[in-house]
Amino acid sequence: MKRDLFSDSLKGFRLAIDAGNLVWIFGTGISASLTGKVYSWMQWIKDGISHIKSTDIASGLESALLSDDSANNLVNIVGEVINCLKTEGGYSDWMDTAFNFSPIVNDALVSTLKKLAVAQDVIATTNYDSLLEQAIGLKSYTYQDAGMVYEMLDNKRCNHVLHLHGAYNPECNIDNIIASEEQYNKVLNDEGAQFVQHVLGTRTVIFVGCGQTTSDVNISRFIAFAKDKLNMDKDYYFLHKAEQTLVELPENVHPVEFGDEYSDLTDFLTDIVQLRLKTLISQNRIVGRTIYSVSAVATDSLLSYHYAQQAIPFCGREEELGKLFKFINNEASFSWWAVTGQAGAGKSRLALETLNRLPVTWFGFFLKDRILKIGDEFKPFADTLVIIDYVCGREPVIADIIEELFQKFSSTDYKLRILLIERENSRGNGSWYAKLNQFSNYSSIPDNEYSSQFLNLQDLQPNDVCTFISKVCKRFKLPEDPQRDETLRDAYGSKFECLQFRPLFVQIFVEAWIQNDFSY
Repeated sequence: MKRDLFSDSLKGFRLAIDAGNLVWIFGTGISASLTGKVYSWMQWIKDGISHIKSTDIASGLESALLSDDSANNLVNIVGEVINCLKTEGGYSDWMDTAFNFSPIVNDALVSTLKKLAVAQDVIATTNYDSLLEQAIGLKSYTYQDAGMVYEMLDNKRCNHVLHLHGAYNPECNIDNIIASEEQYNKVLNDEGAQFVQHVLGTRTVIFVGCGQTTSDVNISRFIAFAKDKLNMDKDYYFLHKAEQTLVELPENVHPVEFGDEYSDLTDFLTDIVQLRLKTLISQNRIVGRTIYSVSAVATDSLLSYHYAQQAIPFCGREEELGKLFKFINNEASFSWWAVTGQAGAGKSRLALETLNRLPVTWFGFFLKDRILKIGDEFKPFADTLVIIDYVCGREPVIADIIEELFQKFSSTDYKLRILLIERENSRGNGSWYAKLNQFSNYSSIPDNEYSSQFLNLQDLQPNDVCTFISKVCKRFKLPEDPQRDETLRDAYGSKFECLQFRPLFVQIFVEAWIQNDFSY
């Protein structure tokens, strides 16, 4: 059973999460959780020995492995395996086999790790593989990239996974693993590597997927390095399974049980990340709906059609999404744009889908209703997309809010995108657009508009209308029937051409057809 993060026994751990400035160090267990394939240091060494051509050397190493499974002995043996295989020419085959992992199968853990990236906490690993990068969608830094690591941390951007003991990625021509005693000693004299570990060690470190420490040699080596060489005494936390015997943990490393089974780790991590995001969001009172928000249960028929319910899976609008991501990914540090369209066209739902598809290191939200100013408590913590619904009638307030947001982000290195949502597409005199510029005393609005044309939503494409109708029917447990979907599309078009093919009204039409015994 998963442990309760909000129990009294974990109060100190919760306070550390709330305080932030976290470093997550993932061990070999995270790779096993992602792929379902358990792979330890011991197995890695055994595989290396099996690649050795010399039977005498292989036999001797096998005997040494059986006689002593301590971390120091494993390091000595792996050094001999590496030297032997490099001499014989079997090193690459061994490493390719070892790190040619099975596909990632734990979608729930992937989702949690992506949320972790939004919080801009440091994500580090002592593993050599790139599974974390694949899962989250980040790139890699190793201890040899000290300058770039410093720049990333100094800018408070955590958009790379840090490989504290090197990485093996032949596709990127990277092989700087630290595994043998000779390699560990070399790193002790590497100023860049020491700098990276020192910076991380001064923060609150949470170890995840690290076994008993001795079963993950890199983890036990890092802990020993932090204690003996860097004299770190800050509180660290070590997540572990109940009844698991932990060894070689200094006094400042506090064990935290995540549950009775290894499978509880994903759910416990999810609780931690949700608390982390809740803390960040609660500090920003202007934040309304996010992709982490839980929609209220629809208590009446009208509420069931609200975009946030996501009652019908999103479909179509791929061209519009492409244009929105060009807007988001443009080089400017700040820019704004608008999505316009008639009622029921799906403007807010399109914006919400954009939040769902944001890059993992971005944060996005709908501005909370009735906010009149940003306030001092709002603090940017990531590249951010702010969606502002209903501008018309609030132009002076929105102009001030845009300027406040612009000033907040201009003192950071984070990008800011503001997406306005309105029905009216006009830019003429008397329009919301003209008033927004009229009431603005700041150049940030006219000077930073992304395009001279709004993204104006038109009809859904004919094929997308059929797909949408199919999804509505599926919600009511009707079987797939492409002919039915086309017939409904044409029937709607002939009866309600003035409404066009707007998703909201198509949905209402199809549901009325179902509830009226399949009659028009």
